[in-house]
Amino acid sequence: MRGFILSEENPPLAHIITLDVAEKERRRGLGTALLEKLESNLAARRVRTILLETATDNESAVAFWKRQRLS
Repeated sequence: MRGFILSEENPPLAHIITLDVAEKERRRGLGTALLEKLESNLAARRVRTILLETATDNESAVAFWKRQRLS
């Protein structure tokens, strides 16, 4: 498996539970592609807000999420 994303939803709200990409697959756009597809699917189901939690000491995850919101 290269990666996966898991969420739960209760429109208009959703929560990203986890986004995992195999270490050898990182920095190739897979995490971004998974997130974009999830956001598109959730929007089609009338989700307007997505909550996210991540460990603040997970520097690579924090950097990933910051890039997603700034692009």
